[in-house]
Amino acid sequence: MKSNKLYFDFLIIGGGIQGCSAGFFLSKRKQKVALIEKDVIGRHASGANAGGVRTLGRDASEIPLSIVSMDWWNEIETLLSIKNSFFKSRYIKVARNNDDVSKAQNRILDLNKKGFTHEKWIGKSELKHLLPKISNHCIGGISVEGDGWAYPWKIVRGLASKSLSQGLQIFEKTFAKTFVKEKDYWEVSTTAGKFYAQNILNCSGAWGGELAKILGEQELPIKSYAPMLAITDPQPKFLNSVIGILNAPLSLKQIDTGQLIIGGGIKGKASTENNETKINPYGLKNTIQNAISVFPHIDNVRIIRSWSGIEGYFPDDLPVIGPGSKEGVVHAFGFSAHGFQLGLAVGEALADMSMKMQTKIKLDAFSIRRFK
Repeated sequence: MKSNKLYFDFLIIGGGIQGCSAGFFLSKRKQKVALIEKDVIGRHASGANAGGVRTLGRDASEIPLSIVSMDWWNEIETLLSIKNSFFKSRYIKVARNNDDVSKAQNRILDLNKKGFTHEKWIGKSELKHLLPKISNHCIGGISVEGDGWAYPWKIVRGLASKSLSQGLQIFEKTFAKTFVKEKDYWEVSTTAGKFYAQNILNCSGAWGGELAKILGEQELPIKSYAPMLAITDPQPKFLNSVIGILNAPLSLKQIDTGQLIIGGGIKGKASTENNETKINPYGLKNTIQNAISVFPHIDNVRIIRSWSGIEGYFPDDLPVIGPGSKEGVVHAFGFSAHGFQLGLAVGEALADMSMKMQTKIKLDAFSIRRFK
């Protein structure tokens, strides 16, 4: 090796929640790990998302991973030695008409048949009891007790900080340029010099498809968008749950400052080449109107800021998680705007796969080879 200083067992590309989580678990296991990030930790989707920590509403193939992740979320503040970062309550997807009710109840029945019982139907009276300010036209919803929300930047930076204390080395403002396999090691040329590693973990988010191609994969159908969010001025406390709407885009929560964060996956434009996003004001307005339809009394709140991150989306809205075609490569990217809660279980799974250990659950549904 040309430099012992830059020789590692594992080199993680990407400083979002997936990469930082993988770094946390690998460093916790006393592995020699480096993480390189072309910008700064949590710069894009992982630090600029709505912070929803939900098992509710997921594709059935994601639920086992989500449940494993929730076990870690329930310990997160102790694990990372941080406070006031995860707020556990419940997540409710509200039904506004009979068609919503039918679809919701059919979903719950289908999940029950598959062995998942975490999603529960609540009727109008219970909904009103939990949310006294909710509009009278809301007639029920799906609820999961124990879901909640977190401050994304606190969690991602907390993972990075804890990992550093465990021995992880982090190189920000470091862009990977070339990858060459030399016997048992990868030589990675970067803007900070050359790194040598036995294993490469591709956790580069919206840039994951580009990196996967460099690492020997086929062209992938991943597209980049900018999921948008807005925050309001402080309001009197009225909301103790995270709120979505069945069959419409919305993620609404009231944080500990009294402010409302409004999101829900409506997309703005994103450029991975320029590292830039552009807000779609009409789409954001639609999301805000959805929030007002559920809570009419917030009609006059003032939006004080809006923002977006850059996220990668696959056509089936499922991520790629699993080994690559070349020895020593593992991928985890394309989480399609719902990877934040999954991050802890994904990081553990990446550590397991990279160390040739059995993962807790099967990840076949997320194979990169499903696009062949």
